[in-house]
Amino acid sequence: MMSLFKKALKATALLAASIYTHLALASDCGTNANATVIQEGDSYLIEEVIAPWDYSGRDTEYYDGFIGVKVNQINNYTQYDEWTKRGDDVQCVRVSGLKVGTHSITATYGAMSEDHDPVDGTTHVNGGALDIDRTVTVVAKTTTDFTQADVSPRAGDLTTRDPVTVTFKVNDSGKDIDRFNIYRNNTLVKSCTTSSSDSLSCSYADTNAAIEACATECKVTWHATASDKFSNSGRSSDIVVTYPNLNSPPVIRELSADKTHILSGDTVTLKVHVTDADNIASLQLSSLKLKVGDVSKNLTEFSSSCSSKKEVKCSVKLDIQKTTSVQLTATDGAGASDVASRTIYVVKEPLIKSFTAWPTLATTNSPVSIRAHVIDFVGVEAGRECEHSVNS
Repeated sequence: MMSLFKKALKATALLAASIYTHLALASDCGTNANATVIQEGDSYLIEEVIAPWDYSGRDTEYYDGFIGVKVNQINNYTQYDEWTKRGDDVQCVRVSGLKVGTHSITATYGAMSEDHDPVDGTTHVNGGALDIDRTVTVVAKTTTDFTQADVSPRAGDLTTRDPVTVTFKVNDSGKDIDRFNIYRNNTLVKSCTTSSSDSLSCSYADTNAAIEACATECKVTWHATASDKFSNSGRSSDIVVTYPNLNSPPVIRELSADKTHILSGDTVTLKVHVTDADNIASLQLSSLKLKVGDVSKNLTEFSSSCSSKKEVKCSVKLDIQKTTSVQLTATDGAGASDVASRTIYVVKEPLIKSFTAWPTLATTNSPVSIRAHVIDFVGVEAGRECEHSVNS
């Protein structure tokens, strides 16, 4: 029955009132509905808001919907489908198969019903049709192709940390490049200016700040992307450069103690001298750790004066209770380090094990031998002997 209604609508061609239609936002039927330009191979979307046909008071047989599409004045174009969005208001038609060129499209929307009079048995046909006209230009599908990727002074391993400049060139015969971006290690660093040209170039110079952030040997990968207004996209080949390692490791020039053998509880003063020859801040001293026994702390926790990026020269006082190893570790921003250590020994007071003199009775000016046996508790046990003349 529906197909008969369609044929009847085409035959009657009754015009519906224009107040029943207005354009909708291009979002219900799909992206880019009612566009003026599409690319070859894409479907064209028609979107229209049409008030629902009023069937109230009529008998059961009715029809409303699209009854035909005409392309370039040719009726019965078959490559289309239709659907409804947002209730019964938004009517959508997708027309496909359009070739390159400008096309006039007419989608006809119709509605009709049959009223059956149960008294006299007569049938009344009511209906109307609305032509929705659009014009669209179909352009050839093109792609964004990168034809050049250069770096100055050169790619590969560099001998200096001077910033490089990369250049990318992209072609698009459609002259519709919409986005052109350059990336450094997959991070966007520049959005290039675009124009209606079939060939565009864009350059970017690396920055000293970015190079310094690399600290030591720094591998950088560059690439670019481009897309046209139809979202056809392309990606360049990678450019890889490696900046050299110019880091100077820190040097512990002094870690000394004023005493290495002490009694328990005595105070030892350490002298610390550390230097870093780098002028790049990110490569200079980043950490000074002093380990006393099993406890490691920042050197500044022992003395606030032990703080600098290029040279540290200070003194640290330690109260030592037992024999203790002291270790200083200096680390720079690149992770290079230097280590020095000292041991502070805690000893007991020396013990005089024996003390003798011979002869015990001596005449004036005669020699006397004195011998002492001393233990110093550092592992040394010694005897001392000397002669002394007695004068009285």
